Amino acid sequence: MDGLDSYGQIEAVRYTFNIQIPALKLTLAHSWEWQPKTGQVSYESKDKDGKPVKVTYNRNQLNSAPANVKDEVDPAFMNDNYWFIFPFHAYWDTSATVIETDKQKLPIGAGTAKLMSVKYHAEAGGLRKVGGSAIGNARLVPSIDVVYTASSWNEDYLQPNAAM
Repeated sequence: MDGLDSYGQIEAVRYTFNIQIPALKLTLAHSWEWQPKTGQVSYESKDKDGKPVKVTYNRNQLNSAPANVKDEVDPAFMNDNYWFIFPFHAYWDTSATVIETDKQKLPIGAGTAKLMSVKYHAEAGGLRKVGGSAIGNARLVPSIDVVYTASSWNEDYLQPNAAM
């Protein structure tokens, strides 16, 4: 068993989501440890004043979580997790329309890459449910269009025996 077939065997995943946007003078780093089977999430980052923030919570018990977890940390987890395992979400989410186009010009720099366009259709006033078995509790988030361009993410990641 490899690839998507092995997903259920994952005990925990650690990753850091980094973003730098010099034009906005924005630099963020969110470090995560996520246990998909239990819903436990550990988070490390810095607040707006640069002070360290460390939180551990369970996504299955968000109703009893502190306000900062519900309003800031868990939405950041949803975003970072989505991009961390983007090909899996594109495969799992049957409500999305996924279109792949080969050899598209890169938006920045020279070269070409496969373009994966993911369109989420509006449901119930522009909101849709995401999550379920993929990342824990179902949550409502705005309907979005995502265009993701990269040469390394392709259909091989959705196949058994793919190198991950």
